[in-house]
Amino acid sequence: MTLELTSLEHRLITDLIARELYEMPSEVRRTQTSTYRDELKNREQHLRELLKRMDETK
Repeated sequence: MTLELTSLEHRLITDLIARELYEMPSEVRRTQTSTYRDELKNREQHLRELLKRMDETK
């Protein structure tokens, strides 16, 4: 699938991903269930990969 973004859209999405990654560690620490913690860590990994791909397509 191809998605064309303007530079503003690209920057907005990149900023949103970066903010989510910034807040993720505190959310993981506050989590009391191991299942949800694993889901958060998996989400974090996917977000890191997505951010890397976004940076490659500047």
